[in-house]
Amino acid sequence: MNELRPNLPPLPPPRRSKWRPPVIEKACTDCGKVFAARFAKFCRDCTYKPGNRRGVKTKKYVWTAERDAFLRKNYDSSVRGRAAQIARTLGWPKWVILKRAGQLGIREPWPKDRRGWDESELQFLLDHLGQRTPLWIAKRLKRSETSVVMKAKRLRLSRRFDDGTYTGNQVCEGFGVDHHVVDRWIRLGWLDAVRRGSDRPNDAWRIKPEAVRRFVRKHPTEFDIRKVDQVWFLDVVLGVQGETGREASE
Repeated sequence: MNELRPNLPPLPPPRRSKWRPPVIEKACTDCGKVFAARFAKFCRDCTYKPGNRRGVKTKKYVWTAERDAFLRKNYDSSVRGRAAQIARTLGWPKWVILKRAGQLGIREPWPKDRRGWDESELQFLLDHLGQRTPLWIAKRLKRSETSVVMKAKRLRLSRRFDDGTYTGNQVCEGFGVDHHVVDRWIRLGWLDAVRRGSDRPNDAWRIKPEAVRRFVRKHPTEFDIRKVDQVWFLDVVLGVQGETGREASE
């Protein structure tokens, strides 16, 4: 730096602040003992405790022999609400009680009245999954919707409900545009779409093929033909041509 400034005196070194907080008397956060320090929160006796050392965490829920004996004596998986009652007695969350009961081997892995799937129910599931909603299948089988969903996951079956309409994401992928573009088309009234559930405003859009064909016919310059999905768009174009031919013949 001085070589670049030959005619000027050398620069002084940067000044560093020498101020430090004063030593004051404070109470220890752990034991309450009064001690003198600048930054410390714990006294000399409490500084090296495992819970006060930086980076060392103590266990929040510690099981002792007495607590394990209390859990073995009072826990019963067949009684509803027993785990919550034990949790209130110990002042711990319910999940801690259930986890320890599983570790001790006193918790049933499944309810005793768990009903298995027979061949007729499996065939009914295979015939209607994808064509009907899981809730509809659950009502016919007299099961819960969760049971149907979990069985479909174990069998690695798709639960996508196909009612002959397109979703908003499918239209985005078909035209090769962002979802904001499709939302703008719907907001302007160019593309007719409805929600799957009228009481759920954030549900997915359902768009009929006729609405897509009508959009292509009336607004052909709103999308780039080079970005569309050729297989998906070919079906739409064939539908447009068929409708146009009928309209011309009429």
